[in-house]
Amino acid sequence: MSGSNGFESDNDATGTNNVPLTAPVFSNVTILGPKDVYTDVSGTDYDANFKRAAHIRRNSSLSLFNSVIGGFPNGLYIDGSKVATNINSGASVFKNNVVFAANSADLAHPTNKTVDTTTGIYPTVFNPVTWFSAAPNTEYDNASELMLTAPYAATPDAKPTGTSPLLTGASFADAKLSGGFFDVVTYRGAFDGTTDWTATWTNFDPENSPYILGVKHANDIISTSKLFPNPVSDVAQIELELKSASDVKITLTDLMGREIKVITESHTNNVQENFDVTGLVKGIYTINYFINGAPAKSELLMVK
Repeated sequence: MSGSNGFESDNDATGTNNVPLTAPVFSNVTILGPKDVYTDVSGTDYDANFKRAAHIRRNSSLSLFNSVIGGFPNGLYIDGSKVATNINSGASVFKNNVVFAANSADLAHPTNKTVDTTTGIYPTVFNPVTWFSAAPNTEYDNASELMLTAPYAATPDAKPTGTSPLLTGASFADAKLSGGFFDVVTYRGAFDGTTDWTATWTNFDPENSPYILGVKHANDIISTSKLFPNPVSDVAQIELELKSASDVKITLTDLMGREIKVITESHTNNVQENFDVTGLVKGIYTINYFINGAPAKSELLMVK
């Protein structure tokens, strides 16, 4: 049975060379598992199904940069000789990352708590400990060493504090990060030291929140909605028809939930709005509809 992993990346079910090959590229990710202190190795304070911060297997060529992952019994699990071969060839890259708070079991050696070295899965030319350190990457025994604001609070805040080692150390020199898709920043992880971008849209207690009823009610007011062209390279158009006049707000956000612009805000039953996207970096954005203050609809917009 598969456990709970932060990343779990495969090619096909048996790890063949069939195309298309799995080769995603990520940068500035933060994954905080439930395990915050390395010395707690008993596993009694978190579910035993929590396994690995990142499990790369079945011939996957996942690449990860400038990220913070950990809080799982195992930090990074390089699973299988094909994955090791992908690393050796440069198809899979793990660079400028931080791994924290993993057990010593099934790891490279007692002072390196990041790479699983199950006997026999690696080619002799691949030394996971040497590779991890040379990339370069960093490891910490405790989540407290990351100096985050309140990562394990009921409403977590994963911003680095003023003395956090995560505020520096990022690099975008690798060829896989070229092309302008990624924002070039100095910090590692998903947060700078100033903005908690989850505060504007994330609900950490959904079971006790009534917002689902609000969404249903707001959606009932919408007769039709259109977003075109999609993908778009210059000007996109929104058409929205409501059953009755209502307070309407439509916003554009990036995939991190950051609001890029308010497209329109008015009291109406009919919206026909053009908006220019020529200044946006190519990628996927979200169009968010709010009716009478309640979230009603979201659509993905591809800017090319």
